[in-house]
Order: sequence, then structure tokens, then C-alpha cells
Amino acid sequence: MLIEQALADTKAQGRRIVAVCPAVAAFLGKHGGFADMTDPVTDETMDWLEEKFAKKG
Repeated sequence: MLIEQALADTKAQGRRIVAVCPAVAAFLGKHGGFADMTDPVTDETMDWLEEKFAKKG
């Protein structure tokens, strides 16, 4: 329910998502209603995340 509400709020704001979280990706795989706001996970996205969180740790 939490993931669904977060996706609905994101969609209502006209924003897009990249589902790097396995739980979100699994939800999206079962519920096609959010496909129009979803972008694929790319190597560049993962590199950016790793760099961003490495700086905080």
C-alpha cells in the first residue's frame, strides 16, 4: 500500500521514477498502471547512486 500511494503521488505531481528499489520494481512488474511514468534503470543511474551514497558513508 505504501509503494502504491507513493507512486500515485509521484504520478499526480507529473514526475517520473527509476525503480532501483527491488520492492518497487516488483510492484511495478505486477501493476502496469504506472508504466507511463517509469524509466529504465541504467548503468549511469546506478553509478550516480553509488557515487552519491559513497560520499555520505
